[in-house]
Amino acid sequence: MAPAESEISAPLVGISPGSKSQSPFIGVQVTCRSKEYLFQLDTGSSVTLIRQSLQKEIGATPLARAEIITASGSTSEQTLYTTSRLKIGEFVLRNEVVAFVQDEDIDALGRRGGAERLEGVLGASLLHRGEIELAIEQKRLFLRSFSAPQVHGIKTRVALVWVPDNNGFVLPLEVGTDRSVRFLLDTGSNSNLIFDSNGIYGKKIESTPSIGTAECRTLRGTYTVKAYRLPFPVKIAGHTFDTGSTVFVEKRQDGRHAGSLGTPFLLSHRRVVLNAHDQTAAFEPK
Repeated sequence: MAPAESEISAPLVGISPGSKSQSPFIGVQVTCRSKEYLFQLDTGSSVTLIRQSLQKEIGATPLARAEIITASGSTSEQTLYTTSRLKIGEFVLRNEVVAFVQDEDIDALGRRGGAERLEGVLGASLLHRGEIELAIEQKRLFLRSFSAPQVHGIKTRVALVWVPDNNGFVLPLEVGTDRSVRFLLDTGSNSNLIFDSNGIYGKKIESTPSIGTAECRTLRGTYTVKAYRLPFPVKIAGHTFDTGSTVFVEKRQDGRHAGSLGTPFLLSHRRVVLNAHDQTAAFEPK
């Protein structure tokens, strides 16, 4: 996997979840053979996923059979491929590991960027290419060399930890009096906080009355999650989710993390910079 050697940028695209009352997802245009395709940024996915009908266009080379891990911890065995035909701006994603999924599975997500349909998701592997900056107010994505980082120029920083056996990144959140509770960074979720029902905090939340339900659409199907009022404060990078905030609880299969942190938190900032090499995430408030 070739890292970035200079800075490139590309427009960020808001992807509708299908409901005006819900927060948008974050997308970017990916080029293949001079054609542009809309991809969602999904750090909850271990690899890049692309709709099946584009396999011939992309021309990927078979690599191996492997388990694909999602943010909820569910796994499925699929054939992995490599391709060097995908580009973000002028940056070529050389030897990108991808898997192809059924078109109907992506269509079932109901996500669009304006008139454009979603063609795939860019997984957590993107963060290994270089420092990633989401310039929310500018609506730009910047990908720059690890040798020219900007993450340390932002005062509000937390640890960004790579978890190899989960192929994802976790952040430490302060939950109640516990100052280092690991949450998966999941840009494939448009909920601020989702707690694992198997964890101690998920169980505490589930012991309180539910205030409703919501449908969660994923590439593995649609399922229902329960909503609750947060019974304790949760803090990260100078931001506090106050007691009474709406959160969700779901049963996760791996049990490695207390839950996940989604896109609404990221979109509430002016800039978000993620540097896997320095193991640092920075959040510049608006």
